[in-house]
Amino acid sequence: MGIQCKRCGARLPEGATVCAVCGLPAAPNNVFTGKSSADNSNANPQMDTAQPQYQNPNAQRGPAQPQYQNPNTQRGPAQPQYQNPNTQRDPAQAQYPNPDAAPSQNAVLPNKPKSKALIGVLAGLGALALVIIVAIIAVIGSSDNNQISYQDNYNDSYDAVYNDDESADNYNDVSDLPSSTGHITEVPEGYIGIYSVDDLRKAGNNIYADYILMNDLDLSSIPDWESINNQGIFNGNNYTVSNLKSTKGGLLGFCKTVINLNVKDAHIECDGDYNNIGIIARLAQPYNHESFDFTISNCSVSGIIIIKADYHSSYGSVLGEGGSYGNIYISNCTSNVEISISGTGSTHVGGIVGSMGSISQASISNCRNYGKISHTLEDDSGVDVGGIIGLTSEIGEITIENCVNFGEIEGNITNDYCGAGGIVGRSNDDKNIRIVNCCNIGAIKSNTNNIGEIIGCTEDETTFVIEQCEYVKNSEYGLPDIDIVGGDVLIPNGSANAISSSQAKQKYNY
Repeated sequence: MGIQCKRCGARLPEGATVCAVCGLPAAPNNVFTGKSSADNSNANPQMDTAQPQYQNPNAQRGPAQPQYQNPNTQRGPAQPQYQNPNTQRDPAQAQYPNPDAAPSQNAVLPNKPKSKALIGVLAGLGALALVIIVAIIAVIGSSDNNQISYQDNYNDSYDAVYNDDESADNYNDVSDLPSSTGHITEVPEGYIGIYSVDDLRKAGNNIYADYILMNDLDLSSIPDWESINNQGIFNGNNYTVSNLKSTKGGLLGFCKTVINLNVKDAHIECDGDYNNIGIIARLAQPYNHESFDFTISNCSVSGIIIIKADYHSSYGSVLGEGGSYGNIYISNCTSNVEISISGTGSTHVGGIVGSMGSISQASISNCRNYGKISHTLEDDSGVDVGGIIGLTSEIGEITIENCVNFGEIEGNITNDYCGAGGIVGRSNDDKNIRIVNCCNIGAIKSNTNNIGEIIGCTEDETTFVIEQCEYVKNSEYGLPDIDIVGGDVLIPNGSANAISSSQAKQKYNY
């Protein structure tokens, strides 16, 4: 019968005193007596703590079994810090058994009060977001986008509300609306958009509507344009209407407010059946005799006007005639239109406006005329020719300011009370006319004494002031020098100084 080592289970030969495998003595307490291992399966001798955990060393050990038979035995440093993992941990207690040991790279940091830190982070982000929003609002509020934005709210008087990105101001007229080189891309509330030539022609069907041009338009396909009337606001939106041809008049007939419009290469040729002609409009007068203010602002025109007159009429590149109702304001307009007048009749011709009168207040400011004006009537009818305006008559107060005439003026004037002037042809019974910071550069030719660098002639009842004006002497063009005001009238107030043509070119960039 063999002997089996109790520790390692090796078979020992008869009479062996030491186990050849584990080296323990073959003492009685280490070996089984002459029984097989099967007979000793129920043996449960006392194990010391250094012996294996299982009586059968070949049995598979389960990974979930505790390492120690006695769960109350002190666990090594690799064991969890608390015997009961569900026990509430003191947040101040270190997570590691050895508080002096540095945590490994993958270790979880001590359990700090996360809620307070999270609240602090959220509060900081909220404050930062508020600062960003305030900054964006400030930038938007102070920006000047080169692109005009209109918010329109019109009452029965067609007042306009203009939003200049800083405040909304209510304008009874829009004479001082800022100009813009950009285009409004969406039709503002209250306006009707004009996208085509057909839309433009139909605009005359609703005389009191407010219109806005949304494209450049070419009228070359229309052989004879029929002027449309508009007593609302006509906003050209800085677009251009080109190649207008007409034997009847300009783009508009009666008008109230025209802004931001360019008319290019117009050709108007009329006989005596049509009077009061302007490329932008014929009349700044109410169609139904209402009294309201008239405005033409931020417009430009180019082309030619040829008129054979036979009775009283007024012709201007921008506006034919204005007056009788309300007040008139014309600003920031430029003309490069050649005007030629012949025939008979009493006529008034201006580089910007033909005539205006019988109103309480009028203003022409920041306008320039580059076109030549030629006036050759066949008899001694009344003729008034001016680089900016032909005739002002019975106006309570009129101011002409910051205007320049570059165009040559030629007037065949045989009537003693008419005149030709670099800025105004004739002032007739105006209560107060002021011409401020204006300049005449064009040559003036006429066969009358009523010819002047600034005003051709004026009636005795007129009170006028000329301030800080300039002119280029007629003698620089090989013509006789003329007075500042024609008709041997002394200037009661103000002054006008002569400058050379070279100084004028440098100052006015032409």
